[in-house]
Amino acid sequence: MKGRPAWAKRDVRRQWECPVCGKRAKTAGSVASFACDCLAKGDPPRTVWMRLCEPSRVPPASSET
Repeated sequence: MKGRPAWAKRDVRRQWECPVCGKRAKTAGSVASFACDCLAKGDPPRTVWMRLCEPSRVPPASSET
């Protein structure tokens, strides 16, 4: 069969991107914020928060008949 697999339609993982190093990560849909460790070993150590890089999700329209 061609096309996207059925699980791809229900993928609820969030995709994050670090503004400093460009690293991308996927987490569960329940994660609200995510930190990158790219500057954790620097002097002084800093925490860099990753940005959510996905469009907002729109629930499918219900078919009321």
